Amino acid sequence: MAIDVDKHIIYWRGGALESIESAKVLFEKSRIVHSLFFCHLAIEKALKALVIKATADIPPKTHNLIRLLEFSTISHENEFVDFLGEMMEFQLEGRYPSLGKPEISMEKAQKYIQGAEDKVKWLISLL
Repeated sequence: MAIDVDKHIIYWRGGALESIESAKVLFEKSRIVHSLFFCHLAIEKALKALVIKATADIPPKTHNLIRLLEFSTISHENEFVDFLGEMMEFQLEGRYPSLGKPEISMEKAQKYIQGAEDKVKWLISLL
């Protein structure tokens, strides 16, 4: 069964933009773990839009950003893969918090949020 590719891309792109805005609001409220979780979510949604563009099909039900990147077929640098790997920690921490995990400073969190926003904008520009 064929999907409406444009409709699905619009859905995931909108979700990515909404999630990065939510990350910024959570950061302003000092909800760092949740903010970084939403950064991961924003990138995940942008990548899922690119997977749809590449495959004309529903993206896989995974939260693994590197796996989604592989499905998207976009050209990327190793630095981007490294960033995705770091972001993977935040989705795990957001879903399955561990006790005793070191806290992330506001400054470092802000850098991750800016990086995630930049990556989301770049991914969306490829749509």
